[in-house]
Amino acid sequence: MATVYRAWDGLLEIERAVKVLDPAVSSPGIRRRFLDEARMMARLRHPNLVTVFDVGADQPAFMVMESLPGSLHGWLRRHGAMPPRLACRAVSGALGGLAHVHAHGIVHRDVKPHNVLVDEGGNPKLTDFGIAREGEGSMTRTGSVMGTFAYMPPEQREDAKRVDLRADLYATGALLYALISDREPLDLHAAEGHTEAFRDIPPALVELIRRACRWAPEDRFESAGAMKEELDALILALPEDPAGTPPLQGCLPPDSGTVAEGDSWEDA
Repeated sequence: MATVYRAWDGLLEIERAVKVLDPAVSSPGIRRRFLDEARMMARLRHPNLVTVFDVGADQPAFMVMESLPGSLHGWLRRHGAMPPRLACRAVSGALGGLAHVHAHGIVHRDVKPHNVLVDEGGNPKLTDFGIAREGEGSMTRTGSVMGTFAYMPPEQREDAKRVDLRADLYATGALLYALISDREPLDLHAAEGHTEAFRDIPPALVELIRRACRWAPEDRFESAGAMKEELDALILALPEDPAGTPPLQGCLPPDSGTVAEGDSWEDA
């Protein structure tokens, strides 16, 4: 659907990422969603969100973003399961971005390792608002399913239009599980009594993940801020990362996983 190009801004002398919508699949609906994503991301300025600097509405439609060297997905592909303390720091950053997103009445609906990029300082940044829902202005049809199945709560699998911020908290719990275990977080809402599913995960984090991934939204954390507060408190009790653990920015290069599914990287 879209290609992300590494581009050089000759005037400012800095690398940028330019996401270009493929004209061949650019129906009016897809084009509108793409431009809505660009406008939404441009308004949401936060240290844990990818910044959009410009958008072009002509054919082909494009958005200009900050260029980031890696993603949590890239880290997993290169290094395998992430030490719990490092994983928690990454997820805490993502929750900071989500709290800002939710404060603006937006539900992301696709939190996963692919969509958390990492800057050169190791700071995680949430990206890809292509299927985000803002207030009642969503283009999503009632009864439609959108997102990444393993990270979707039960209610999103039935109707993506009606989910609220607690769907993102479910996905964030699934994200933490995936980072620590390097396993697909499928049906965590049904794993309450299956201790094998949580092997090698510290017990305190097991409880946090289970709470985030409860079947009923009202049984999950009430907000991204509340989940982040609890996670940050747990980090202090976790053992230090093993010596030699690669930093968060030790990810694969952009062509190996820093863009959303359906996108691809090219050099301009």
